[in-house]
Amino acid sequence: MKKQFVNILNNGSGCTKDGSIELNTENILFIQTAFPGDAILTLPALKKLKEFFPNSSLDVLCIPATKEIFEASPSVDNTIVIDKKDKHKSFLRTYKFVKQLKQNNYTRIYSAHRSLRTSLIVLLLEVRETFGFDNSTLFHVYKNLVSYDSTKHEVQRNFDLVGFVYNDENWKIVPEINSSEHSIEKVNAFIKQNELIDGFIAIAPGSVWNTKKYPSEYFEVICKHFADRKIRVVLIGGENDRVTSEHIASKFSGKVIDSAGKFSIVESIELLKHS
Repeated sequence: MKKQFVNILNNGSGCTKDGSIELNTENILFIQTAFPGDAILTLPALKKLKEFFPNSSLDVLCIPATKEIFEASPSVDNTIVIDKKDKHKSFLRTYKFVKQLKQNNYTRIYSAHRSLRTSLIVLLLEVRETFGFDNSTLFHVYKNLVSYDSTKHEVQRNFDLVGFVYNDENWKIVPEINSSEHSIEKVNAFIKQNELIDGFIAIAPGSVWNTKKYPSEYFEVICKHFADRKIRVVLIGGENDRVTSEHIASKFSGKVIDSAGKFSIVESIELLKHS
């Protein structure tokens, strides 16, 4: 299969040469099976992709941990979960999963993920128009290869993937997340209960990667800096961050509030709107 490199300066993946939006109907699959941070940074590209193809269906293939993020995006029509660590761990199970996925009859695939498993999924789906980065494992499976520029911001690289031509300013798009009424009420109750109406500093001391974790004693120094100035601090994070957050908060006698494990990712985003 002859490879076609996408020239984002002249012809984006979702635009005509004059920059206008293509109005044809497509059945699109976007693959992003990385962790929550990368998932959130994908949202601006999904927004642009939906603008390029407003009459089309846009599905996202993701992992269980990011399902709620994509479900809360107004740009995404359907969220499909692949459980790489359990249900779909083996190649055989992945193959059976793709066989079912193939029934959706996708016409375009955009893959922000560059792993071997992802490339095999793209290959097995046998979709004509596929877009991936040129440093993907088995990059030959993609019909349209997009240059992966490591000097760019992740949001910019994702824009390159979907063909949005940006400048120094218009790429800075805030990800859109819709919170449910229940989430809004839950967050508002937490703010009222902890007297955070006037705002607060949010700190996330945890990380999936141990190599990216800032030592907890350093977070204590940061919390003390704000606490000494009578600025409220809220520690945020998931269930796996509770031990660290509880330890830090215990040093400050109520001046630092621990919320780790109390909110989902989308609820945490709603909480951050008040910080």
